[in-house]
Amino acid sequence: MCRIIFSDIDGTLLNSEQRISGNTKKKIKELEKRGIPFVLTSSRLEGGVFPVLDEMGIKAPAISYSGALVHDANRRIIRSLEIPAEEGQKIHDFIVNTDKSICCCVYSHDLWLTDDKRNKWLMEEEKITGLSAVQGKISDFVGYTGVHKLLCMGNRENIDRLAVALRHAFPNVCVCRSKNTYLEINHPLATKANAMRFLCDFMGISLGQTAAFGDGEVDLEMLQLAGKGFAMRNAPDKVRRGAEYIAETNDDEGVLKAIINMGF
Repeated sequence: MCRIIFSDIDGTLLNSEQRISGNTKKKIKELEKRGIPFVLTSSRLEGGVFPVLDEMGIKAPAISYSGALVHDANRRIIRSLEIPAEEGQKIHDFIVNTDKSICCCVYSHDLWLTDDKRNKWLMEEEKITGLSAVQGKISDFVGYTGVHKLLCMGNRENIDRLAVALRHAFPNVCVCRSKNTYLEINHPLATKANAMRFLCDFMGISLGQTAAFGDGEVDLEMLQLAGKGFAMRNAPDKVRRGAEYIAETNDDEGVLKAIINMGF
């Protein structure tokens, strides 16, 4: 029996218009009443995850930064995996010196930093998340001693080349795509799968009692670890092939339909 559900946000729970259907919200509220937490597992910063929980009107744990930061249902931090600030700055500098066409952002807790507020990639990400980046460097902010994520945005071919270069230059960090034009760099243990494993252990739930939904390469290990892992039909071929189950697309209430088919 499923006791907890993990779900990616963008491309999975949200449709192409960045909305959650009313029927999906209703079903997730029903799950909460039955004692089944619906855990958002996102690459977003914490400030981009909590508003989605608020919109659904539920109280549940949350995983942000692809697993680098885990909050309990009361929004207390129970796990934080950070790249030291100095190392994060080295990675940032390597990226911008390798390919100046790449937009590189640095994140720490609720802080989102950029080199250029006018960058087209950045402005589109601000539109998607409903949040605003700050121009500056991590060293400008006293108290932020670590980096939860670096995000690189650019054309697919440039991202392909950068991924190879980063893995060679920084073998001790996690480099993974969240979509074809996005590349994320995290602490080596900061994956959605590891965060799911940690949270289940924290809550006393076995992995066999989980279900998970996702559409990106960054979700695949989580889908494979779950008792029932669903790749969205809109996911890339690699993700669909690697998952045991396929849900309908995010524009066709795929998460809702799969939950109903699971007997909820």
